[in-house]
Amino acid sequence: MKKLILSMIVVFSSTCFALPIVNESVATNSIYTVYRDHNNSDLYYISPNFMSIAEDVDGTPLFNYTEYKVGGYLSRKRNANIQMILRVKNYEEELQMAKDTILSDNPNARFALVPFESSRVEFDDKFRGMFLDHSCTHPSGEYSAEQSCILNLSHFGHIVFKNNIKKRLTLVLKFFYKVQGVERRADNSFQDATREFQIAGRVGGDILAPHPHLFTDYKGRWIYFD
Repeated sequence: MKKLILSMIVVFSSTCFALPIVNESVATNSIYTVYRDHNNSDLYYISPNFMSIAEDVDGTPLFNYTEYKVGGYLSRKRNANIQMILRVKNYEEELQMAKDTILSDNPNARFALVPFESSRVEFDDKFRGMFLDHSCTHPSGEYSAEQSCILNLSHFGHIVFKNNIKKRLTLVLKFFYKVQGVERRADNSFQDATREFQIAGRVGGDILAPHPHLFTDYKGRWIYFD
């Protein structure tokens, strides 16, 4: 009897909850990808294709850069600490276009945000030597939830980063997130599945440079980029 109950739990685990069909995406434009629900033909999950620095209600980036001295009083070596909040970038016009495309075929369509099972940030090999360490890994949360990220820059890294900000260049991080859902089998049944996706996390110099109060040197002075 216990084995029978266990078997039923395994068989029905993927059909008891609303889950996206992760091997059947509906890419309605280059920014948003949409997944169908496995149980409800009117329910769709929206997944973004990139993230950017979050902003407060006044439009100020949720970002802080602080330099600190290393190696003793006479040392000219500086490292830096960055704390920022990444958030899915919502382009309302493109998002509405994605919804309208689906609504034209299914007027009863409803939309939900795809949930993250977990997320993490990785850096391209070309950034090797810039970062001493980071704390950008998180457990589950909706994609609209803010994703905190702390970076520790080496002396070389803080020089490169400030030069990029001054030139209004964009630092691109590799943002990975996992989605728990189901896969459709050839016989039209479903099996539990977890998929990992990669999108860009953009730290834009054009956004940060106009806010010198977000940057302080090791003496606590603002850093200007004009």
